[in-house]
Amino acid sequence: MNELENFFFNQHHRLIHKWNHYFEIYERHLKHLKDTKINLLEIGISHGGSLQMWDHYFNGNAMIYAVDINPDAIRYIDARAKKEHLANITTILAKPDDPHLPSKVNAVLVLKTYHEIAAPVSLLRNLRPSLTPDARLGVIDRNGNGADHGIAKEVVIQEADEAGYRLLEQYDFVKDGMDYFLVFGLK
Repeated sequence: MNELENFFFNQHHRLIHKWNHYFEIYERHLKHLKDTKINLLEIGISHGGSLQMWDHYFNGNAMIYAVDINPDAIRYIDARAKKEHLANITTILAKPDDPHLPSKVNAVLVLKTYHEIAAPVSLLRNLRPSLTPDARLGVIDRNGNGADHGIAKEVVIQEADEAGYRLLEQYDFVKDGMDYFLVFGLK
């Protein structure tokens, strides 16, 4: 069991819902950043279930940007971060096509949210100037048509390519042809 899995299974007060298969992939792509000061961005935060996990994993060394277009989600995360003394979480009320990032980011996670993004190519293009040269973009979603809370992974790959990203790895972690985890880097 890696450190992320351990945190997930031993935090009974968590608001986090993850497939067990995520943790190995997170660890593979983020472990090299663990003992450094980094900036991590999560787009589409909802109730922010992962934020506590990232704070723990990076030993308080990460500035975590929680980005959403929903003002209610931002207010909720602000209150939660204050209550849980998570001083390294910064919320950003974004526009649908621009995350409004204040600094360089090492890792971006779009977790079960990509299918909700109205202008994904514009968002990804506007994200590029805020990324470090070796930044990783992780997209977890499920195959679908947009109306069923999913989007075909081929569409995500094509749109990311159009926005200036290259696919580094892809995973079908449930082995069902539905859920996928795509990892991109800058071209």
